[in-house]
Amino acid sequence: MRGFFRVRKPTRVTTDLILEEIDYNGWSPDGTFRFVNSWVNFADLQSNLPYEANGRILDNNTFATPLVLPLDYTTFWSDTDVTLGPNSLAIDGGQPLANINDAFAGTAPDLGAIERGIAMPSYGARESVDTMPPAVPQNISVE
Repeated sequence: MRGFFRVRKPTRVTTDLILEEIDYNGWSPDGTFRFVNSWVNFADLQSNLPYEANGRILDNNTFATPLVLPLDYTTFWSDTDVTLGPNSLAIDGGQPLANINDAFAGTAPDLGAIERGIAMPSYGARESVDTMPPAVPQNISVE
């Protein structure tokens, strides 16, 4: 599990963990962590388990534009700017993953899908910039 997790209440993962690797995540807010057992806070979790040795608790400076979460998971959430803020604790907090985040701007990839300092990636179908069909090569003949 890798990524950024922001919840309104303390974290609770209820699945049994067997030989799991949970590291390089950003969590907010700090509070009780419960996977199979409970820990009073993130520091307690890091000190007593092999989980989140490189994880981070993120603060209100995480995003350039303050993030306002919907009241519950059933509320539609419109497009939101999730560019990291200049003082975000998520900057350089990730782990390099081959062919996923090879191009990063700092000493390590940032947490999340958008790397601060690199152009926003573009995924999926895009409008063609060419309005003319490609030219027919001149060195090919059809007889």
